[in-house]
Amino acid sequence: MSLPFQKLATSVITPTQLRTLEGPIINIMQPMLTGVQDGTQVDVPRTIWTPEQLFEGRVSFPDGHDRQLLRDNYFFLALAAIGDPDGSGEVVLGSYQEPRVREMIDTLNPKSEIVRGALPVSGAVYREIKKNGGHVIASDLGAALRGNALAEPAKRRAIFEFMAGGRRKLVDQNLALIPGTIENSMAFYPANVPGMRLVVVSSVGFNRSYAYGLYNLDSYNGRLVGVVAPEAQETARSAARAIVPASLNVGGLVDALYSRLGSQPLTGGITKKGLREAVIAYQRSLE
Repeated sequence: MSLPFQKLATSVITPTQLRTLEGPIINIMQPMLTGVQDGTQVDVPRTIWTPEQLFEGRVSFPDGHDRQLLRDNYFFLALAAIGDPDGSGEVVLGSYQEPRVREMIDTLNPKSEIVRGALPVSGAVYREIKKNGGHVIASDLGAALRGNALAEPAKRRAIFEFMAGGRRKLVDQNLALIPGTIENSMAFYPANVPGMRLVVVSSVGFNRSYAYGLYNLDSYNGRLVGVVAPEAQETARSAARAIVPASLNVGGLVDALYSRLGSQPLTGGITKKGLREAVIAYQRSLE
């Protein structure tokens, strides 16, 4: 099943700008990143959305239908929640921008070693991610949140601000969507076992944007959201520009079309003015 996003990306095969895949994360990660399923190219390559992108999309994604889908559903996102391999109960959140984290996420596949639902992480890698800007959920805070996921509002807010790329206003905007405050919304549930999982953010409404770091990578209820990868988007734009270049004299083209058509109406009864406006709008979409 895939959520019915509708805003189109600029592409020769015209994919939707966003796409979801559902199922065990280890099974759907590579099809999302490559667009290849069962040996067939069925979609363009995509990148996995981060919590920051989801929070921003929920506030201002340009297509209203898609924006509502983003608000109404949960997503597994490109943010690692890594339980201390030594079993202390400490958890480190690792940004997708951190090379080690990106490698772990982007290489998930059906043959990945999964232990108790998580990807094993060595002590050395854990410490490296922690040192390189990871957000540390200390063992005592982790214990408090496992007992009450709405505990410690100030520290919990710091977690969500890290998830939002340090954008305090973006957290406030998402709280306003609920509507709620950090005291009664945006709970956080950390896992209590070692290894790497993806952070899950729930829907805006009934679930009040709760976040979880405990869902298994091999669980059936995984859901990724991916956006057309920048390189795929640029390739598509280049192809589209070759078909309708920005330098095209739109007025001249439309006049020539109507000159050749004579009195024949265009399909759907489109007017000369309407055709000109449609081509101009298409050109602008390629800018």
